[in-house]
Amino acid sequence: MVKVALYHYRADSPTYRVLNEIFMGEKYPRTVYIPPGVSHGTKMLEVGSLW
Repeated sequence: MVKVALYHYRADSPTYRVLNEIFMGEKYPRTVYIPPGVSHGTKMLEVGSLW
């Protein structure tokens, strides 16, 4: 399983300074679109998941 963290840093947006965390993996398949102006990072939570 992998955690994807998204943080919105565009000051003119209604979701400015909002943090979202998405969990994905074999049991929870997801597609994530990361638009411009959104910082992101990933963390592998299980050995052998996805990568």
